[in-house]
Amino acid sequence: MCLNPDTLDDNVFENLEIRDLNGSRRNISGSSFISCTFMNADFESSAFLSVTFRKCTFLDSSFNNADFRNATFDECSFKNTRFLSSQIRNSLFSACFFKYSSFDSSNFISSRINDSEILECGFSSVKAKALVISRSSLTSVNLRKTIIKEIAFDDTRLSDIYLSENLMEAKGASLSLDNAIAVLNAAEIDVDLLK
Repeated sequence: MCLNPDTLDDNVFENLEIRDLNGSRRNISGSSFISCTFMNADFESSAFLSVTFRKCTFLDSSFNNADFRNATFDECSFKNTRFLSSQIRNSLFSACFFKYSSFDSSNFISSRINDSEILECGFSSVKAKALVISRSSLTSVNLRKTIIKEIAFDDTRLSDIYLSENLMEAKGASLSLDNAIAVLNAAEIDVDLLK
């Protein structure tokens, strides 16, 4: 379906398959997208204010340099979707799945990622203030140049993560035992726990 980018405010969109949408440099507010699929959608440099995406799928899409405020992504799936250098404030990602996607160089402020799986994604050079990642898993995620002490990992599992050789990202971080082992493994230090 060809969606008119000028109609993206204060609407409810349901069960749409949207291809090649150029929604860049738009201010989108108050809308809900339910069970929509976005393929090759471009939302670069757009602002999302109080927008909800529920059970949506994003494939090969871009939110680069986007600004999210009070946005909600609930039960969404992201594959090869980019949020590079985005501002994410007071927003929630709940029960989402990310694969081959990237938040590199983004800023998270007072936001949450809950009950989600983040697999083979970029999370490098992320700046965080009051970011909570809860009941989630991060597997094969690049965390280079992200100061992980600024992220509250609440019942979240890290595995096969990528950090700098000197582990500068982990300095001062409070980690569970499993996550501390994941950090050591990132430095190619094998840890065996005695029982």
